[in-house]
Amino acid sequence: MDTEFLLTALAQCRDGIVITDAISPKNRIIYANKAFQQMTGFSESELLDKGSRFLLGNKTRPTAAKAFRQALGEGARVQVTLSAVCKDGIQKWLEISGGPFEYKGEKKRYFIGTCRDVGDRIEAVEALMASEIKFEKSEVETTTSSFDTVTSLYNRTFFEEVAEREWMAMERERRPLSLFLI
Repeated sequence: MDTEFLLTALAQCRDGIVITDAISPKNRIIYANKAFQQMTGFSESELLDKGSRFLLGNKTRPTAAKAFRQALGEGARVQVTLSAVCKDGIQKWLEISGGPFEYKGEKKRYFIGTCRDVGDRIEAVEALMASEIKFEKSEVETTTSSFDTVTSLYNRTFFEEVAEREWMAMERERRPLSLFLI
């Protein structure tokens, strides 16, 4: 197969495809297909030779960003969901799956990633979690009083309700939970 054939095939893919120089200081983008350009709103010239970190959105969970950086550093395969900042400033959720590949004997130098917009899936999960929390909250509110009318203070029941609700949310989202007792 010739190079032109492969480049044409990559350009026609529905999913975004990005190839980076994984050992460059900022994981420099060396190829981005049309689907990725449309996903992010950036043109090929705006993407090429830039480090991939400029695309990282602030909604990205630290553990996902760490897993991605670690995979790049170790030359390992990875699949993560990250928030990416588009040219218009809007953040999109992208599922990135990829890993290193060898070209002309240079192991772990290049990284190829396929990107798929999973924003609808993330929004559906967040809506479901919000409805579960709302349901849990309304169920608890109807069974117990969390406010002491005599002292005008929240009571232990309130603390336990909030703590349990937060604990369940953190478990679902797999985020760390910090608790400070004073």
